[in-house]
Amino acid sequence: MSGAHAIVSTDRKAAGMLQFGAHRASMEARVWLVVAATCLAAVAAVSCSSSQLRRLSGADTFNVHCVQCHGRLGEGDGPDAVSRNLAVPNLRTLARRNGDMFPADTVASYIDGAAMPAAHGDRVMPVWGPVFDTTSQLLEGAETGRQRIDAVIDHLRTLQIE
Repeated sequence: MSGAHAIVSTDRKAAGMLQFGAHRASMEARVWLVVAATCLAAVAAVSCSSSQLRRLSGADTFNVHCVQCHGRLGEGDGPDAVSRNLAVPNLRTLARRNGDMFPADTVASYIDGAAMPAAHGDRVMPVWGPVFDTTSQLLEGAETGRQRIDAVIDHLRTLQIE
């Protein structure tokens, strides 16, 4: 198993566990579920891998974790958004909607889960911070969660339209 594949495989397993029962579980329970699933997946991945990890670009992470809902270009038209009739924001207009300034801190806090909806609010998007953090702790040489989120933000900046 290649190093990049180990990261992606670990992230997918952890994210899948996060989404399982997401509407019933409390946020704390979901975070612990992600951590437990990521630990198990990472141990399995590390024991099967002896190659060096390849650094993932923001585009790599976006293509694995975001495209299903946000679409290849970030327009909110991914296959999950369409099939589940979800209102997914167009990420290409983030700067335009924020006075032509890309809201990097706001986007980062939403991706990592720091920005949660108010009480009784709904969050459809998975919380990626714990997934990325746990992956980086369990796979030697993997980027930190913050590095991966920053790389996704850099990629989103390239998708912005005037």
